[in-house]
Amino acid sequence: MKRSAQFLLFILVFALGGMLFANTAPLVTNVSASQRTDGSKIVDIWYSVNDAENDTLTVSLAVSNDNGATFGITPSPANLSGAIGENILSGTSKHIIWYAGAEGISFNGNQFRIKVTATEKLNLSYGLVAYYPFNGNADDESGNNRHGVLVSSPGFSADRFGVSGKAVRFHTNTDEHVSIPYYYYGLNPISISVWFKSIEIPDYPFIALTSLFDATTGVDYRIFQTDSSIGVAQHNPGVTWNSTSLFPISLSSWYHIVATYSDHYLSLYINGEFYNRVHCSNPSITSGLSTEYNIGTMFGVHDPEIYSIGGDVDDVRFYNRVVTNSDIQALYHEGGWNGN
Repeated sequence: MKRSAQFLLFILVFALGGMLFANTAPLVTNVSASQRTDGSKIVDIWYSVNDAENDTLTVSLAVSNDNGATFGITPSPANLSGAIGENILSGTSKHIIWYAGAEGISFNGNQFRIKVTATEKLNLSYGLVAYYPFNGNADDESGNNRHGVLVSSPGFSADRFGVSGKAVRFHTNTDEHVSIPYYYYGLNPISISVWFKSIEIPDYPFIALTSLFDATTGVDYRIFQTDSSIGVAQHNPGVTWNSTSLFPISLSSWYHIVATYSDHYLSLYINGEFYNRVHCSNPSITSGLSTEYNIGTMFGVHDPEIYSIGGDVDDVRFYNRVVTNSDIQALYHEGGWNGN
């Protein structure tokens, strides 16, 4: 790199896309770069990045020396400083300082190209309200100590990997369920992740695998089973259900189910893939009111009868954010799972 060289820059802006309706991918814009003329062989790179959900981002830099045909040069982290790497937040005029002369690479100024990439940082603990892996009990392993209570002594069964005692089993026509103490949940958005294997067809519609129920307003969200199908619904007393279309399931097969709610849209994901969403005109759970969580049933002041699900439930997670597509993929493949 010559002292007086001015790179002819063609900026390729790149951001990984998210799944439809799952999450908005971060957008990188306004990228510019210039080499300092003081002989330091330092390149200043400026960019802006925006993530609609304000997720924590990982920003990386790739370099091409063949007019963008390949981007096989990855600057050494030791030669980079500024808004690069992990824990980068949305903002304008982000500045990367690249000590290019220390790379030991001969750059052709006319062939030099750079690529700035922003991706969401994977953190399955971020926004985690409660986590129930059912390791022979109903303890919350999120660190928030919101331990569940096993009602009517449901048993434990093998999880999706065949390990005994690692999933909770409920039976229909019983009041078996896990009750989770009331606590402040907060405003939407919300996400619920659960693994489920149906072993009995329920006799009652909208039987909940999991539910969030506001004791004051009567608004609830639930992942439910009706006959041999799974759906997600929001319910407000005295009004029509807001429900996604139903996904058909088979008995004795494990399914990973994710429900998300934000900005009046309720979405359903099955086995890592977006399935359906519905617009909800009803109000969501109100800030400041207690929220009841149940696993295996729905139970509340406007629905006093308990109808339990018939099947195995495992690895239930509640979030106070909308999980990203990357999160959903990680949750689906957790532990090396690749399907039945």
